[in-house]
Amino acid sequence: MSANIQDVVPDAGGNFTVDENVIKYLPEGSSVIEAVAWGASAWTRTAKITVRLPDDTIKNYFLKCAIERGAIMMEGEYQSLRTIYDLMPGFTPQVYGWGKFESSNVYFLLMDFIELKSALPNPAKFCARVVEMHQKSVSPTGQFGFHVPTCHGKNFQRNTWTPSWAACFTEIISWFFNEDVRVNGHWPEYEAAFEKLTTQTIPTLLGALQADGRSIKPCLVHGDLWDENTGVNIETGEPVVFDASALYAHNEMYNDMMFLINKYGNAQEYPGTASAQMDSIPKDIGASLSNLEIPPAASITS
Repeated sequence: MSANIQDVVPDAGGNFTVDENVIKYLPEGSSVIEAVAWGASAWTRTAKITVRLPDDTIKNYFLKCAIERGAIMMEGEYQSLRTIYDLMPGFTPQVYGWGKFESSNVYFLLMDFIELKSALPNPAKFCARVVEMHQKSVSPTGQFGFHVPTCHGKNFQRNTWTPSWAACFTEIISWFFNEDVRVNGHWPEYEAAFEKLTTQTIPTLLGALQADGRSIKPCLVHGDLWDENTGVNIETGEPVVFDASALYAHNEMYNDMMFLINKYGNAQEYPGTASAQMDSIPKDIGASLSNLEIPPAASITS
């Protein structure tokens, strides 16, 4: 049994044999025409599988594979994309299954292959779809979190169900913080600042959103929304998102990530359009920091 993913899915452009456990997710009677390594990914290997369906039509599938944290990564993305697709068909690729190769210790995820334009989605269309996802979604438990762990990149993200947004957010960033310390070592000043963040700042700011009769609707969010995880479907012209690590969260989670660290931040129409779209969200979705009276910084950090 191979221990190296390169032995199963080669470098981009290389052909390979599709594992039997992947073939099980294809329509019965299908035949694989070609499987070729396709694209680049920091944490996974990806491929395009061309299949002849029983009705003699040709269909392309996208295969993603991983070893390190492969089971958590593949199941988490499968459940994330499936949840978004069930709510918003066409906003993500349709997923068909995930599992472990029969022939190796590689885990996989199989979904539709979508041809993408090399351009940002139309800002009005894209932001409207994100807002629609927030508005239409309903947490199955009425709480914040998700029904399986996910991965943000290769980093584990625990999504324990909790009624408190402050508690949910604290758990998420604490897992990232603990992994940071494990990998990079102790830094007393950093650790002291994080302690203050989780014991003072978060309870003061996020706790206020569910205090004094306020409430927040847990909204389905993509979880890793930046330009490299979005595109435009060439066939439909509609915006598409992928590489999701979904959870039910405050609807404003990850907005700054979307605009500050990528091409969206350089496209001036995106922040303005997003702000206008977010302002259209009914107030019963929940409180926002922008319309609360926040205590002075000194009372938070002292």
